[in-house]
Amino acid sequence: MTRRLFFCLLSGFLLAACGRHGFAPAPSAMTDQHRQAIRLLPAEDIPPAAMQVLEHAFAQSAPRFGFALNARQNADRTLYLRGYFSAVSNEDEKNSTLHYVFDILNRSGERLHRIRGFYPLGPNSSARPLWNGIKSGDCTAIANDILRKITLWQER
Repeated sequence: MTRRLFFCLLSGFLLAACGRHGFAPAPSAMTDQHRQAIRLLPAEDIPPAAMQVLEHAFAQSAPRFGFALNARQNADRTLYLRGYFSAVSNEDEKNSTLHYVFDILNRSGERLHRIRGFYPLGPNSSARPLWNGIKSGDCTAIANDILRKITLWQER
């Protein structure tokens, strides 16, 4: 009897641990109704064409991180992202680094958290204006970094 009780308790603990340690369904298996909704607000100083590429990168990456981009859900639970970008050319003027800051805002516009990062654009990134030299892969890497940092912030 005690042996059976022990195995029942052990099974219960193992099942309880599954949701916490990665045995839950992958975020990509979730429907949009169950994902955290995020909205990407227009970023400062970005041409419309570049903003479309950035939005596409976020839309492609968001489901992998458990987010639904621009989903029509409860507005009180939606996170709003406002980005700011700045590019710095290295001394040799052959490489540039894109610095970005994204504020996570609530519905009323209050900043809940700030994410900072940078992305090295590499050779041949000295195109003027700079956004002409940024490729969709660069935007995807930036979107992945932002979404990963949002996930880490939410897990704190």
